[in-house]
Amino acid sequence: MLRRTTLGIAGLTVFFVTLSVFSIWLVVHDPLMDALRDGAKGQDFPQVVQLSAAEAYGDHWTSVAVICPAEDRELVEDRLGLSLDTPEYGPAEDENIAVMLDDDGGFESVTYKRSEVDWCSGYQEAHLNPVGHLEFSRASEDAPWVLVKSY
Repeated sequence: MLRRTTLGIAGLTVFFVTLSVFSIWLVVHDPLMDALRDGAKGQDFPQVVQLSAAEAYGDHWTSVAVICPAEDRELVEDRLGLSLDTPEYGPAEDENIAVMLDDDGGFESVTYKRSEVDWCSGYQEAHLNPVGHLEFSRASEDAPWVLVKSY
Protein backbone atom coordinates (compact mmCIF):
# COMPACT_ATOMS: atom_id res chain seq x y z
CA MET A 1 0.00 0.00 0.00
CA LEU A 2 2.82 2.39 0.87
CA ARG A 3 4.48 1.69 -2.49
CA ARG A 4 1.29 2.58 -4.41
CA THR A 5 0.98 5.83 -2.49
CA THR A 6 4.61 6.70 -3.23
CA LEU A 7 4.15 5.93 -6.93
CA GLY A 8 0.97 8.00 -7.00
CA ILE A 9 2.70 10.98 -5.41
CA ALA A 10 5.65 10.62 -7.80
CA GLY A 11 3.26 10.49 -10.76
CA LEU A 12 1.44 13.63 -9.61
CA THR A 13 4.75 15.41 -9.08
CA VAL A 14 5.91 14.58 -12.62
CA PHE A 15 2.53 15.71 -14.00
CA PHE A 16 2.62 19.08 -12.23
CA VAL A 17 6.26 19.74 -13.11
CA THR A 18 5.49 18.99 -16.79
CA LEU A 19 2.40 21.20 -16.69
CA SER A 20 4.39 24.04 -15.12
CA VAL A 21 7.15 23.84 -17.73
CA PHE A 22 4.57 23.82 -20.54
CA SER A 23 2.73 26.79 -19.01
CA ILE A 24 5.95 28.80 -18.76
CA TRP A 25 6.78 27.92 -22.38
CA LEU A 26 3.35 29.18 -23.49
CA VAL A 27 3.84 32.48 -21.68
CA VAL A 28 7.29 33.22 -23.15
CA HIS A 29 6.69 31.68 -26.57
CA ASP A 30 5.67 34.19 -29.21
CA PRO A 31 4.88 32.70 -32.61
CA LEU A 32 5.57 35.99 -34.46
CA MET A 33 9.05 36.29 -32.97
CA ASP A 34 9.72 32.64 -33.83
CA ALA A 35 8.54 33.18 -37.43
CA LEU A 36 10.70 36.30 -37.79
CA ARG A 37 13.73 34.53 -36.36
CA ASP A 38 13.19 31.51 -38.65
CA GLY A 39 12.58 33.70 -41.72
CA ALA A 40 15.75 35.70 -41.12
CA LYS A 41 18.06 32.68 -40.74
CA GLY A 42 21.06 33.01 -43.01
CA GLN A 43 20.34 36.63 -43.96
CA ASP A 44 22.81 39.48 -43.54
CA PHE A 45 21.55 42.81 -42.22
CA PRO A 46 19.25 44.44 -43.07
CA GLN A 47 17.02 41.41 -42.70
CA VAL A 48 13.63 41.27 -44.42
CA VAL A 49 10.92 38.70 -43.67
CA GLN A 50 7.58 38.39 -45.46
CA LEU A 51 4.84 36.27 -43.95
CA SER A 52 1.12 35.76 -43.84
CA ALA A 53 -0.99 36.16 -40.72
CA ALA A 54 -1.22 32.35 -40.54
CA GLU A 55 2.57 32.00 -40.78
CA ALA A 56 3.00 34.64 -38.08
CA TYR A 57 0.42 33.39 -35.59
CA GLY A 58 -0.92 30.00 -36.70
CA ASP A 59 -3.29 28.59 -39.30
CA HIS A 60 -6.40 29.69 -37.40
CA TRP A 61 -5.65 33.41 -37.94
CA THR A 62 -6.38 34.95 -41.34
CA SER A 63 -5.58 38.63 -40.72
CA VAL A 64 -3.88 41.05 -38.35
CA ALA A 65 -4.69 44.67 -37.49
CA VAL A 66 -2.51 47.11 -35.55
CA ILE A 67 -3.36 49.50 -32.73
CA CYS A 68 -0.79 52.27 -32.24
CA PRO A 69 -0.19 54.51 -29.19
CA ALA A 70 -2.79 57.12 -28.23
CA GLU A 71 -5.58 55.60 -30.31
CA ASP A 72 -8.96 55.88 -28.67
CA ARG A 73 -10.46 52.46 -27.90
CA GLU A 74 -13.90 53.53 -29.14
CA LEU A 75 -12.46 54.49 -32.55
CA VAL A 76 -10.54 51.20 -32.73
CA GLU A 77 -13.65 49.18 -31.84
CA ASP A 78 -15.70 51.02 -34.47
CA ARG A 79 -13.06 50.49 -37.19
CA LEU A 80 -12.52 46.80 -36.37
CA GLY A 81 -16.08 45.97 -35.36
CA LEU A 82 -14.89 44.40 -32.10
CA SER A 83 -15.31 44.91 -28.39
CA LEU A 84 -11.76 45.08 -27.03
CA ASP A 85 -10.20 45.01 -23.60
CA THR A 86 -7.43 47.48 -24.43
CA PRO A 87 -6.41 50.74 -22.73
CA GLU A 88 -9.01 53.48 -23.22
CA TYR A 89 -6.54 55.74 -25.01
CA GLY A 90 -4.47 53.07 -26.73
CA PRO A 91 -1.21 51.45 -25.75
CA ALA A 92 1.62 53.38 -24.11
CA GLU A 93 4.07 55.27 -26.36
CA ASP A 94 6.57 52.41 -26.17
CA GLU A 95 3.99 49.73 -27.06
CA ASN A 96 1.76 48.65 -29.93
CA ILE A 97 -0.95 46.01 -30.11
CA ALA A 98 -1.46 43.38 -32.80
CA VAL A 99 -5.00 42.02 -33.10
CA MET A 100 -5.24 38.62 -34.81
CA LEU A 101 -8.59 37.83 -36.44
CA ASP A 102 -10.12 34.65 -37.83
CA ASP A 103 -12.89 34.11 -40.36
CA ASP A 104 -15.44 33.28 -37.65
CA GLY A 105 -15.25 36.62 -35.84
CA GLY A 106 -12.77 35.40 -33.24
CA PHE A 107 -9.81 37.53 -32.21
CA GLU A 108 -6.89 37.76 -29.80
CA SER A 109 -4.53 40.62 -29.11
CA VAL A 110 -0.84 40.74 -28.21
CA THR A 111 0.99 43.78 -26.87
CA TYR A 112 4.54 44.28 -28.12
CA LYS A 113 7.24 46.63 -26.91
CA ARG A 114 8.14 48.83 -29.85
CA SER A 115 11.79 48.17 -29.03
CA GLU A 116 11.14 44.53 -30.10
CA VAL A 117 8.47 44.76 -32.82
CA ASP A 118 7.46 48.19 -34.10
CA TRP A 119 4.19 47.99 -36.01
CA CYS A 120 3.69 51.78 -35.90
CA SER A 121 6.77 53.57 -37.30
CA GLY A 122 4.94 54.28 -40.53
CA TYR A 123 1.24 54.10 -41.13
CA GLN A 124 0.91 50.83 -42.98
CA GLU A 125 -2.24 49.30 -44.43
CA ALA A 126 -2.49 47.20 -41.24
CA HIS A 127 -3.15 50.29 -39.12
CA LEU A 128 -6.71 49.70 -37.82
CA ASN A 129 -7.32 47.58 -40.91
CA PRO A 130 -7.10 43.77 -41.05
CA VAL A 131 -4.47 42.55 -43.51
CA GLY A 132 -3.30 39.06 -44.42
CA HIS A 133 0.33 39.72 -45.45
CA LEU A 134 3.14 41.40 -43.53
CA GLU A 135 6.71 42.41 -44.31
CA PHE A 136 9.14 43.24 -41.52
CA SER A 137 12.70 44.55 -41.67
CA ARG A 138 15.45 44.70 -39.07
CA ALA A 139 18.56 46.86 -39.55
CA SER A 140 20.79 45.15 -36.97
CA GLU A 141 20.81 42.57 -34.20
CA ASP A 142 19.91 45.25 -31.62
CA ALA A 143 17.24 46.96 -33.75
CA PRO A 144 13.52 46.18 -33.53
CA TRP A 145 11.62 44.40 -36.27
CA VAL A 146 9.73 47.15 -38.11
CA LEU A 147 6.61 46.62 -40.19
CA VAL A 148 7.55 48.09 -43.57
CA LYS A 149 4.73 46.79 -45.75
CA SER A 150 1.33 45.18 -45.30
CA TYR A 151 -1.58 44.27 -47.52
